[in-house]
Amino acid sequence: MTITRKVQANRQNARASTGPKSATGKARSSGNARRHGLAVPSWSDPAPTAEAAMLARQIAGPNASRQLMAHAQQVAEAQIEVVRARRWRLNLMLQHLSDLPLIDLHNVPAGGRELERLPRDADAPLKKALIVSDLAPQLQSLDRYERRAVSRRNRAIQSLDTFRVLETVAREGADAGLQTRRS
Repeated sequence: MTITRKVQANRQNARASTGPKSATGKARSSGNARRHGLAVPSWSDPAPTAEAAMLARQIAGPNASRQLMAHAQQVAEAQIEVVRARRWRLNLMLQHLSDLPLIDLHNVPAGGRELERLPRDADAPLKKALIVSDLAPQLQSLDRYERRAVSRRNRAIQSLDTFRVLETVAREGADAGLQTRRS
């Protein structure tokens, strides 16, 4: 008997938890996962893909094998991700801070958020500090994406370096074997 009650309660809760019902709520929730687009892989957009392909050709060098190009492509894609995160952070900062004069870090007053007590010429540094503190959650999120991209790039570089060493050793071994056969 308790099992049937639990099942009915679960079904009733599930019917109540189906997400937003209004068009406004649905529109708002549809953008939840896409705030800045950094979670979208670079290969899904043609512009970064072309940029990554060009960078991979530069990394691999002329006459690169397919395997070497594949490793270089991984490095290039990860580098594009790092650049995307850094550009997003820069754009965010410029968007919020561009209309205020530059901060003189040596003259920033200590204390809280009381702008009314400050003289007019001292407002700008504190305003910038407040804006940056308000942006902290977004900046932390961007930092997480950037750290992930940097780690991915570093692993790809290590893999590329390892492959190059193994490719060189294999080539030298093949050359040594060829010279032995000629003797």
